[in-house]
Amino acid sequence: MFLYGGHKICDFSIKVGKFNSRYPYSGSGFQSLQSFGSGWFSMRIKLPQRDSTAVITTFYLISEIESIRDEIDFEFLGGNLKEPHVLHTNIYIDGQGGREQQFHFWFDPLHTSS
Repeated sequence: MFLYGGHKICDFSIKVGKFNSRYPYSGSGFQSLQSFGSGWFSMRIKLPQRDSTAVITTFYLISEIESIRDEIDFEFLGGNLKEPHVLHTNIYIDGQGGREQQFHFWFDPLHTSS
């Protein structure tokens, strides 16, 4: 498994490390060394409770990175004390998206999605 983001790559098969970015705007991701077919995917995410309007927390499943790919996106758009977080979803099939939907949370931001 690899962790990547900014200018760093960490191979977890060699050592487990802590990822720190010296850049104020960055991100990171995990990539498996194995391929998976159909199955059950689950995520448990605690979203920030304070103002996080500039933060987008994402979970996505993607086929091999090619020009034509399949992808399922879950994007948690930041909220604040007045506005709740928004779940934005999209599905790409053969590289074609346009299936966006948005859901406004009505529950505690700690949630398990499957």
